[in-house]
Amino acid sequence: MRPPQNSQYESTKNLLTGGSTRDRMVVMNYTDEQIRGLKMKVLAAGARWVGIQPSLAADLPDLVLFQSEKTSTTLAVPVDDCTISAVQERILASNGEFENARILVPRKMLLNIMQTLRTSADAIEDFTRKK
Repeated sequence: MRPPQNSQYESTKNLLTGGSTRDRMVVMNYTDEQIRGLKMKVLAAGARWVGIQPSLAADLPDLVLFQSEKTSTTLAVPVDDCTISAVQERILASNGEFENARILVPRKMLLNIMQTLRTSADAIEDFTRKK
């Protein structure tokens, strides 16, 4: 069964999916005003709005999805806990995890890797010329 085609549905679908053109029926108990309020909190926190992910189980909350401007990582907070500070805290924690996950390669090791790649590329080029 296709959802009704009216402006309120289309506006809600655009807020939930970020304007996705995929047809899908999402049953939500949020008004346009509530969704706009959640979106404004996310934007005010300095994040990109993604949408609302409905819960797949009765004992789990619906989630507000957003992305970090710095890492483009998609993050979430429960709808009931969505505040500007909660979104900012989640972004800061995620950005910190992202920074800590970086692998620092010593310069000498990087130069050795680059030399090995050059040698391999030269060997491949010589091999293809001989054929």
